Amino acid sequence: MHWRGLDRYKTDFILIGIVLFCALLLNLSFVAVSGVPLKYQLSSDAFVHTVHWSEFSGSYEGNFVNDTMFQNNRSWPTGQLFIDNVFVQIGDFFGVGVLDWSIFISAVSLVLFLVGVYALVLYTTRNRALAFSIALVSCIPVISLGLSGWGFLVKGFVPKELGLGIIVWLLFLYFKGVEEGSRTKFILFFAALGLFSNWYPVIFFHVAAIVLFAEVIRTRSIKLEFILYGVVFLAASPLAIYDVLFRIGQFSPPNPAIVMEHYTEVLHSWSYLLLHYLRKQIIYVVLVLGLWAWCQRKKILPPSPALSVWMALWWSTLILSLIGVVLEFTPLAKYLLARASVWFYLSSMVLVGTYAYALFVARFGSALRMKVLFVLVLSIILCAQTSVLNVLEGLKDGYKESTDTKQLISVLAQFEGIIPPQSMVLANPDGEANLVRAYGNRSTYVARKDGNVALYDGAAADQWFARYHEVRDVLETKDCVAFADYGKAHDLQYGLLDMTDFTEGVASCEKRALLRSGKYALVQFYE
Repeated sequence: MHWRGLDRYKTDFILIGIVLFCALLLNLSFVAVSGVPLKYQLSSDAFVHTVHWSEFSGSYEGNFVNDTMFQNNRSWPTGQLFIDNVFVQIGDFFGVGVLDWSIFISAVSLVLFLVGVYALVLYTTRNRALAFSIALVSCIPVISLGLSGWGFLVKGFVPKELGLGIIVWLLFLYFKGVEEGSRTKFILFFAALGLFSNWYPVIFFHVAAIVLFAEVIRTRSIKLEFILYGVVFLAASPLAIYDVLFRIGQFSPPNPAIVMEHYTEVLHSWSYLLLHYLRKQIIYVVLVLGLWAWCQRKKILPPSPALSVWMALWWSTLILSLIGVVLEFTPLAKYLLARASVWFYLSSMVLVGTYAYALFVARFGSALRMKVLFVLVLSIILCAQTSVLNVLEGLKDGYKESTDTKQLISVLAQFEGIIPPQSMVLANPDGEANLVRAYGNRSTYVARKDGNVALYDGAAADQWFARYHEVRDVLETKDCVAFADYGKAHDLQYGLLDMTDFTEGVASCEKRALLRSGKYALVQFYE
């Protein structure tokens, strides 16, 4: 393509540049307020993936072989472990540390995602104002049903975030298939979803199910070709099928009591369910249906073929995610469908923007200054549906806790020269335990995140549950000597302690401190 041919895309490049610049400012603000590098501000999900990356890295020395709780979490898809290894080998080749490489891949995922959102919305609506507003708002995470989310911050590599970036580009095939009536594009779309599901099954399976259901809704029929698409998806995902059909047999039946205790506390009341957990869904239902009815009454519905696809996707994701919420109350079907709500947010934003724009133009015209005003108003409305308050709270906490965080990192960074590689460290399972693995590159006795094993392996969950509550019970005594004695009794030579957790026996532990920075200390329980 001749470079002059790009002139017609100049406005798009500028708008995408603004979106990416805003995303850069938002993510760097976490560094600015805390003074802590992003690689030491990983999300809880990124902690786990970082440890897997450390296992594949050339610097790995068997550090986590004896980490029973970490090794019990062995449900990782075969394809995911392979791709993790590929990522790590690339990072090692260029001499990039695991933490820095994790942040880099996370940043690339965000760019892929935001550019994809802009391009997809622009292609399907032919409206730059909508594409810009929705891409801009997507810089801010939305906490979704099933503890998933739309949009993300650069907090370390997590497969579902890269998956979001890939899927928004794959959706072009779906829309083109509908637009052109092309069965070939539909087959390519489902084949691509199946192929990527070998790497990260859940999110790609969700999209396959959503689109198939959306086609039933859009065409108001169940066609034989829909079965063909499902077969294509399955045929392209042999590793995912292998993991589901064969690896699942390695695990003991889940313990329903532990699953319910560990995962269902967010749904403890109807008021919480309706006013918090489902609040965004309820608001978007009111907005979409209200604006649609208004446009119908005014007879100004935009004549876009893609709009029927977005509406079908909206109904599909709404129904499937609400079925998923019902499953959330059962112990054996967590997160199977609720996370489909991620795509409910995208379709809701597109529909709200499309209907609102039609009403706005009909009332105020389409002059440039009016479009700018519309972008501002729409962005504020959509932003209110994000987790912007959580982001602001995170910035506030980052500022307040910056000194403590730097002190903790200072201690963890010195583990390499003091603690033998395969030693296990006792730490607060609700606090420093996950950081021991990710930042200290050492095993930890138990962490709350290890409770994820409850979803698929009952025996491992029983072991985790016992350890987790034992350590919490000892911490509740606030006796540092009791905590040290627990470590000795379980052959744990080292402990990472927040000394403010204790009121008794503090002097005894401080005498055994090998490292101390602020309130954090690495204590050797015995010689």
